[in-house]
Amino acid sequence: MALSRLRDLINESLALKSAFRKKVALRYSAYDAAPRELITIGPEKTLKEAVDLMVKYNIGFLPVVEGGKLLGVLSESDVMRLVAQGVDLNTPISVYMNTKPITVSKQSTLREAAELMVKHNIRHLPVIEDGKVVAVLSVKDIVKVIG
Repeated sequence: MALSRLRDLINESLALKSAFRKKVALRYSAYDAAPRELITIGPEKTLKEAVDLMVKYNIGFLPVVEGGKLLGVLSESDVMRLVAQGVDLNTPISVYMNTKPITVSKQSTLREAAELMVKHNIRHLPVIEDGKVVAVLSVKDIVKVIG
């Protein structure tokens, strides 16, 4: 891992932990802080198509959905692990997606979201309302709001 990438991860972790103490983290919901553009992918799509989508939109996380319902997630680190294992990228995402992702409700506070991210060592959280994905919240989104 490049030194600058490691430094970024450490800074993000410290910023998340500081969110626990900031009152602003209680004023904003997870949905308020998340970008409005939601990029998702279907379970029948291939890992290659997922990588292409991640590159096109410069994102590191994809909710896998069908009819808006969250079936799983695929992260950049998942893809890197699979590539290192020599997995065929023409395989459907459904074979390798994480089917038990950590999620947060639309009404959850940024503090609650930050606590989940730290507890589970993750950088993205699907935001759910009525069983459907409405946004994806990242560490960078939280840091942007809480300063």
